[in-house]
Amino acid sequence: MRLAIFVTTEMAHLYDLLMRSIAGLWNAEVVLIVSNKEDLGAEAERFGVAFRHLPIDSKNKSAQEEIELELLGEHRVDLVVLARYMQIVTAPRTARCSRRAGRNELQC
Repeated sequence: MRLAIFVTTEMAHLYDLLMRSIAGLWNAEVVLIVSNKEDLGAEAERFGVAFRHLPIDSKNKSAQEEIELELLGEHRVDLVVLARYMQIVTAPRTARCSRRAGRNELQC
């Protein structure tokens, strides 16, 4: 499974998820990190994971969400993990996703 991690500035949560992937505790690979803050770009680079800084405010939220969806497609992401991502995920963004049968997951 190909994972994207959306995170703000909580490095501990990002490290925990990356370590679980690297240690083989999941049948998953972290292929993308998206953040509304630049702080974790160097950490993504250290782990060899693509990083995208997308600052979000009330004026650009819709446009940034479109970019997020494009990135998920480009990286063929199967699952998005919100790791202390301090942004509200809006209905228009989740409307493009489908709920996986019998699971509390969205596939976009």
